[in-house]
Amino acid sequence: MSVALGTPVKVARDLNASGRWTIYTRQGGAWKPALKVDSLRLSGVTFSVSASTVARIRTPKGATTASGAKGLGKRTICAHAVGTLAALDATPNGGPRVTFNPFRDDRFKVDGADAPDRLPSLIFTPGGVVEVVA
Repeated sequence: MSVALGTPVKVARDLNASGRWTIYTRQGGAWKPALKVDSLRLSGVTFSVSASTVARIRTPKGATTASGAKGLGKRTICAHAVGTLAALDATPNGGPRVTFNPFRDDRFKVDGADAPDRLPSLIFTPGGVVEVVA
């Protein structure tokens, strides 16, 4: 399947293929995986983090969260960058790095500080690095 430039998408790191990205599109009213790529660029980016999934990741397997959900105790997709697909095969530009680690924090970070609610453009590079377009 291909995804047209200008399409609203969600992007998450592919936890099964090191350094790759999964692009999600709206299909039948739900977000579904559409394409796996090595690099891309998004414009008009916001961040989405599922607090309940982060809680399940941090809770050991077999235990329950405060809301009664079963703990996972392992990695799973709990956060996305949401924006408009601007390019595939984007080249790293050395801009500030964007990170997210659900075991350490509930928010995305830009060079260690809390990320703003919206960024104009991000590059998702091969190897799993995300950079703000400089």
